[in-house]
Amino acid sequence: MPRESTDAFTGRLKAEGRFDEFKAMRMARESHGMSKKQAWEDTAKEFGWGGGVSSQKAVVESGAVTVTKDSFDGKESSIRGDFEWVYRHQSVDDVEPADAPSSGAWGLLQFARQDPRSFYLKWMDIVSKGEDKDEIMEGFREDARRATTEIAEMLDEFRAVLPEGSEGLRGESGVQTVDSKQSV
Repeated sequence: MPRESTDAFTGRLKAEGRFDEFKAMRMARESHGMSKKQAWEDTAKEFGWGGGVSSQKAVVESGAVTVTKDSFDGKESSIRGDFEWVYRHQSVDDVEPADAPSSGAWGLLQFARQDPRSFYLKWMDIVSKGEDKDEIMEGFREDARRATTEIAEMLDEFRAVLPEGSEGLRGESGVQTVDSKQSV
């Protein structure tokens, strides 16, 4: 029987309604000078946890998933893309390494499952910066549309003021007007 991962163990305690009791006992041990890691492990053993493996190691050791570099051959992703993929798959149980857009995304998924708070804090930081950038870019696009419209209006007004065959801008005589639809 494969050893129970830390995530599976805490999930089981929550389902059994014993997680608050576990947490209180662990915190009491910490307050008496025990390290966080040791307090967690000792308390977990008392609650029936039989292994000392992380979620990722437990999955690999169980034989359910084998992670190799071949799982990610030919895949490319950005950091934002990896974070977005993890955000969408963080709570999905049947996701496999081959589903990930990169090895970084797969590793980030393992981290996000072990420390969801840290993952979500970073994800919200990335998303808010992206939204700010999108808003700025939309402002630039709107300015460009407005400027283009204003330039076109000014050209139309300018053309309306100049009589046909008049002198050029600097007083040149005989300036030919070129139809923009004709090829030069």
